[in-house]
Amino acid sequence: MNVGKDLRRTKIVATMGPASNTPAVLSDLVKAGVDVVRLNMSHSDYTGHRQNIATVREVEKELGRPVCILGDLKGPEIRTGLLETKEINLEPEDLLALTPEKCTGSTSRIHISYDDLSSDVSPGQLVYMSDGAISMHVEKIKGKDVFCRVERGGKLGERKGLNFPGANLSLPFLMEKDYRDIEFLIDQNVDFIAASFVRCASDIVGMRKFMDEKGGEGIKIIAKIETQQAVDDIDAIVKISDGIMVARGDLGVEIPIAEVPLVQKMIIAKANRRGIPVITATQMLDSMTFNAYPTRAEVTDVANAIIDGTDAIMLSGETAVGKYPALTVQTMHKLAMKAETTGVLKLEVAERETSISRATSVAACLLASQLGVAAIITITSTGATPCRIARNRPQRPIIACSPDKKVIRQLLLVWGVSPFYLSEQEYTDQIHADSKSIARKAGYLKEGDLVVIVSGIPVGVAGSTNTVKVDKLD
Repeated sequence: MNVGKDLRRTKIVATMGPASNTPAVLSDLVKAGVDVVRLNMSHSDYTGHRQNIATVREVEKELGRPVCILGDLKGPEIRTGLLETKEINLEPEDLLALTPEKCTGSTSRIHISYDDLSSDVSPGQLVYMSDGAISMHVEKIKGKDVFCRVERGGKLGERKGLNFPGANLSLPFLMEKDYRDIEFLIDQNVDFIAASFVRCASDIVGMRKFMDEKGGEGIKIIAKIETQQAVDDIDAIVKISDGIMVARGDLGVEIPIAEVPLVQKMIIAKANRRGIPVITATQMLDSMTFNAYPTRAEVTDVANAIIDGTDAIMLSGETAVGKYPALTVQTMHKLAMKAETTGVLKLEVAERETSISRATSVAACLLASQLGVAAIITITSTGATPCRIARNRPQRPIIACSPDKKVIRQLLLVWGVSPFYLSEQEYTDQIHADSKSIARKAGYLKEGDLVVIVSGIPVGVAGSTNTVKVDKLD
């Protein structure tokens, strides 16, 4: 294998669903390039999710390669209720009452799943339904009913989401279902949990506390940025989170849609500087849900996200319910490989690094660039060192060797990192020799190659990265 030519550095996240939940199809997806499997907790039940997780682990064992699992929480959603017919047509200037009272919806009155909306909004508030397809504004409030004047009409189905851009809704960040889902995901030992509709850094702090109390210390949190409040508090959220998702679906409804590309670039840049993985999500190859070929706009969108510096690109309905799940992943892989040939990402070095671990990581990247090494090998117990190295976007493969299988799976989300299992060892020389052997067997190294090895003394102590070694393979 010519790793330098064939290695894709951008990671692929695929959502599991009816179109991809069999061992055969999921195996095809992983072989096509999927690194991370996403479980959407808004759909299915625990029996279904438990079976999907078992399928992932079965495929992992069959293929002899790790697969990361990300559980995506539903979050504090407001949805419409049942309708007289499966679909109603709203016309401009219609007056529609939103009510928490149970009723069968019509063109004049529909049920919503939130009791306190009348206390949280005021006349003039914008309201969107069906991912922004229908727009209204609040005209008046009477008791618990919120009367809205339709501005942009359209067809409304049952159980569709509502958005209230800029409103400070008193919904809790984590609903009762989310707490139950977190406990289930901890019990299933997933690798990441994505938090939906994050508003501020304190939301993540509270979620982390709950997870730690329930035994989920090793599971990392991805903060989904999809509200104006989260955009406003992005620096604090990036600082406290383990990863970020640019969730462009709701984000494109909560903020002016023309701002989404610029906000995406800003969020990716901040996550890159912090050295945490960032996922770009929503409608990346949406047309491939039903078609065997993407649009030119989608191809450009994927390429631009990669050029912006995203660690991962995500597929949602395309692999969950689409007609061509494996073909979609193959297409995403090809697009990523081509976009990565631009070489626009450059090594950024701070004038002065005060952290030994960070300075060691920068030194490794500089050496790799100057000497033209074949790969950078990092020995890690927590995954922090390969993340710091990936932050500098070196143009050679990053081989991460760890004795922790959860860390190995979590590193599958990080740009440019290829993780491998290495059993715990006592002596540095033996660790270096074994890590080189692993990289060589995997096709990353051959006789005569130079390699940079980053490790720490004392061995196996988190945060002890302090050694850079340049070695030549005999």
